[in-house]
Amino acid sequence: LHFNWDVNDRMKTRLSFNTGAARPDYDQLRPNLSFSDANLTISGGNPEAKPEKARGVDLYVEYYTMPRGFLSVGVFYKDVRDVLFDTSSTFNSTILNTNGVDRSQYQYTTIANGGDGYIYGLEAAIQQQLEPFVTDLGLPDWMGGFGVQLNATLNKSRSETPDGRKIRLPGASDGVYNLIGYYEKYGFSARVSYQNRSPWIDSIGAFGLVNGVNRGIDGGDAYWARDDELDASVRFAITPNVEIYGDFANLLNGPGRRYAGSSQYTIEHETFGRRYTGGVRVSF
Repeated sequence: LHFNWDVNDRMKTRLSFNTGAARPDYDQLRPNLSFSDANLTISGGNPEAKPEKARGVDLYVEYYTMPRGFLSVGVFYKDVRDVLFDTSSTFNSTILNTNGVDRSQYQYTTIANGGDGYIYGLEAAIQQQLEPFVTDLGLPDWMGGFGVQLNATLNKSRSETPDGRKIRLPGASDGVYNLIGYYEKYGFSARVSYQNRSPWIDSIGAFGLVNGVNRGIDGGDAYWARDDELDASVRFAITPNVEIYGDFANLLNGPGRRYAGSSQYTIEHETFGRRYTGGVRVSF
């Protein structure tokens, strides 16, 4: 249910009440198990996994500037039921032991429903090009092509795990920030984009009482560490139908790193390299 109010010819207010559902994929529901002796892992589906359902409300205020600038600020809240978790723990069963191979201590991953949860936060975005202000500021005409796009999302979330613990909602970072600087004029376009994302929960581990304290038995919950991304691109239109382009991805080549429990306990560290592509694009 959406309400839109034109405060004036440049400002809009939007109010939304919404629902949604996230269903497990088929391979996450299949009642089977598969194992890898090379990786010492077991994975399997959970046919009892239920859809994760959400009810939310959003409120946004948007202000538009000519010719294509805007400023947006909004708040949101979502109530989530039957939160879905990727779980990871020691298999602790002998049903897959064959030919003298003990697979009871392999790492077992599956999906499971927890309890209820919520997420709320603040979003803000701005996009503006210098073009409308060149004359007023006494700038040369070519500087009108410079522009910037900024957006940020700040989240606060809670969810209940299958074993009753209270943690952040899986996959939700506390903060996500994007900064894009660009130039568009005279058929030339250049863009540099940067994203920063704070750590987020990837999967939950097994917990139990150790010396009277509830703590991770298999290392604890697994997190993806803070992530930085930097990409760039350039374009030049020789004619309306012929364009030269170049794309430069993953310029920081930062690692994808997962850790268990605390950031000092790295369980995965991989890099993917910088990628450069370029060429000529012809359209008909």
